[in-house]
Amino acid sequence: MKELFKSDYFSKSSPTYSQVEDKDYHIIKEIFKNYYTEYFDNFTEINKIDSLDGNSKNYLILLSNTKSIIFKNISNIKDIDLLKNKIEVSNKIFNTTSLLPKFLLNDLGEYFSKDNNNFWLASEFFDGRSFNGSMKHTDYTCKALSRLLFNLKNHEKINTDIELDTHSTFINVNTILSSFYNNKLDFKSSFPLDIFNLLLENKNFILNTLSKIDLSFISRDDFQLTHIDLHPHNVLISKSNDVCFIDIDSLMLGSLKKSIGFMIYKMGRQFYIYNAKKNNICRLFLQKLNLKDEDSIVSDLRSATCLEILRRISIIIECNMLKQDTRWNSMLGIQINALHEIPFIFN
Repeated sequence: MKELFKSDYFSKSSPTYSQVEDKDYHIIKEIFKNYYTEYFDNFTEINKIDSLDGNSKNYLILLSNTKSIIFKNISNIKDIDLLKNKIEVSNKIFNTTSLLPKFLLNDLGEYFSKDNNNFWLASEFFDGRSFNGSMKHTDYTCKALSRLLFNLKNHEKINTDIELDTHSTFINVNTILSSFYNNKLDFKSSFPLDIFNLLLENKNFILNTLSKIDLSFISRDDFQLTHIDLHPHNVLISKSNDVCFIDIDSLMLGSLKKSIGFMIYKMGRQFYIYNAKKNNICRLFLQKLNLKDEDSIVSDLRSATCLEILRRISIIIECNMLKQDTRWNSMLGIQINALHEIPFIFN
């Protein structure tokens, strides 16, 4: 286990960019020219937006005399109509609050620009830094999130993704963890050795955390349209303190307690790193969200957040077991550390 509450990937508050390879540069430029002629007249440059797995398909199109554009390559769309619904909700909320990104129509009056088997999606660039953990960022983020959740509730009847219900999530996590630990030698060859050993070293802790989750919070939970992945890099704050929540693919009907709990943990650990104040962080965030901070609510959020982190650990395990897909393995240590850190946030 790494030392707790140390800066990690999500602690970087400024986005990083890299050069686009020549071949990709010309392809992207041509696609943008063919579909967005109104904007292409101001074209100056393309930068690649770096990502956690090093395989980013997001690009920043720099324009002169106007806002730059995020140009995203989407190779696998499970349901284009569901994504279109999310885009339309995002634009409606942008028009009233600017809390979500503004997506742009192409020359054909469509959101998706097709190139062979790939789709491209354009949105206005929001010039902001990621949540850094300061009290100032905490104030503005919590106020903005309260408004966002209120606005999302008004759109919850849209046809969109539905998160697996909480009880089924628990069963699924338990099944994956049990399958791995009960048959670990059968799966050993499917895992890089360091990942396999990390899981074995933390076996008792992981299973003990799962056993202590109090599922009674389900009866006190709300299932509504929410953002299920509110970590620091999905919250941008401008110099004028405007807030924009990005990654609209994470908008879905889901557990409000898991959504808020996960947000409080991820933002709360940044707050823990940044500030001298180390106690009652969950209660501080709840107060700033204008929510009750009773012991029972803190306990519910702790259970919901532990389950969400275990869900992410189980996904990493399942990816290795079934597909030998290692792309998220670098996140395993972060997730295990999260289980150790949660009690310090939700106290």
